[in-house]
Amino acid sequence: MRILLVEDEKELSRALAQMLMKDGYDVDCVYDGSDGLNFASTGMYDMILLDVIMPKMNGFEVLATLRQRKLETPVIIRHGIYESCVVAQLAGLRFQLELRITLALVERLAFP
Repeated sequence: MRILLVEDEKELSRALAQMLMKDGYDVDCVYDGSDGLNFASTGMYDMILLDVIMPKMNGFEVLATLRQRKLETPVIIRHGIYESCVVAQLAGLRFQLELRITLALVERLAFP
């Protein structure tokens, strides 16, 4: 499974990428919303892990643009703000999950 990780905090991004790669995932990292949109638009990814607060474009703008372009790649939005839930749904997020879940569960939900 190929994952695009869009996270502007580089240390966090490296740590998440290492954990995912250790579990056998192929991971590409980008550090702002604009690059995230460009990489995601290629359609090469099975899943996108997307931060909300980033430079150039926020995660909701990235998600909304992907959905407007009819790209249906599963997206997991990482956020810590309750109000973000409503904005995420308006931007095109289908469902929300606690961060504590495993990617194996996400795979089963996204790829039945």
